[in-house]
Amino acid sequence: MAAVLAILLLAALAWRVRGGSLAGTAAPLALAATGFGGMVYQLALTFAFQALYGYVYLWIGLLVSVFMAGAAGASLLLSRPIGPARRPFLGFELALVAFSLFLPAAFQALTKFPVPDNLLKGAFLTLSLVSGALTGAQFPLACRLRGPRNAALFASDLLGGWLGAVAGGAALLPALGLPRACLAVALLKLASLILCAAALEDKA
Repeated sequence: MAAVLAILLLAALAWRVRGGSLAGTAAPLALAATGFGGMVYQLALTFAFQALYGYVYLWIGLLVSVFMAGAAGASLLLSRPIGPARRPFLGFELALVAFSLFLPAAFQALTKFPVPDNLLKGAFLTLSLVSGALTGAQFPLACRLRGPRNAALFASDLLGGWLGAVAGGAALLPALGLPRACLAVALLKLASLILCAAALEDKA
C-alpha cells in the first residue's frame, strides 16, 4: 500500500512540476481519505469494544451517536470563517495522521493496564468523540478553500466513508488487525497531506 501511494503521489507531483494544477482534486481526495479513515476509526472502536466486553449491541448506538456528535460539533464550530482556511485544513490533515498512529497505542494501554470499567467505557466514548470531531472538521474548511462548488466535496466524503465501511470492515481490519489498519490510514492521510500542501501552495 505504501508503494502504491508513493507511486501515485510522485506521479501527481510530477504532473505539478510539468505545469499541471492539483488545486481542483486535492481537497476532494483529502476528504475521501478522511471519510475512509473516519469509518475505519469507528469500526476499530466497535471491534475493540466487542473484543474487550464480548458484546457491542448495547453500546454501538451510543458509540456511533457520539462519533456523529463530534463530527457535527466540529463542523458547526468551523463553519464560521475566522481567517484563512489553508493552515487549519493542513493542520487537521496532520492531526488525522497523528490520531491514526495514536489510536492503536491507546487501545494497547487500555488493555495492558488495569482500568476501572467506567473509565474504560469513558475512554471509548472520548476516542469516538475525538475521531468524529477530526473527521467532521475538514468539510467546512474544504468548502471555504474550494468556494461554492461543494457537490464534489460532499460526494468524495460519502464515497470515502463507503469505501472505509466496505474495505475496512470486510478486508482491512480482519486481514491486517487494528494496529496495521490504523497505520494504513496514517499512510493514506500522509499522502493526502503532501498532496494538499503542494496544491494549496500553488493556489497561494
